[in-house]
Amino acid sequence: MFVHLRTLIPTTNSVQMVATYVNKTGDTTILERAIPIMEAELSWWETNRTISITSPYSYKKFTMTRYAVDNSAPRPESYREDYEAGNGADLATPYTDQQKADLYAELASGAETGWDYSSRWETNPFPVGGNLTNNIPGLRTLNVRSTIPVDLNAILCK
Repeated sequence: MFVHLRTLIPTTNSVQMVATYVNKTGDTTILERAIPIMEAELSWWETNRTISITSPYSYKKFTMTRYAVDNSAPRPESYREDYEAGNGADLATPYTDQQKADLYAELASGAETGWDYSSRWETNPFPVGGNLTNNIPGLRTLNVRSTIPVDLNAILCK
């Protein structure tokens, strides 16, 4: 499913896949079509999903890629679940509009990863009230936008 302003981990047009294809088949004619697509994809990631990080040890600056969808409403494909996470009756204190917007951005960013939600993205993987059948408390602790995923950066770096 295509969702506006969101992508998935860049593997469908990745340089590695095309290189493997060319090396295995010897077919270089694909490069005429593939290179512009790969350049556009890499440019999109560089324009929309990079941040500058300064090493606290060497003080060198690095450009890193992350998942970070700018979204302030429930995702269309998971509207009910997102709405419940932001407005649940189990919340001790109702979320402010800004807290809801932040949560919805985290949920959309998590969907952008292409990975299932897991403790990898949560600040508290074992929140009170969460269990195997109720993952909403865990979703409220998502921290996707502040995570620098090694796998994403490795794919884009190669």
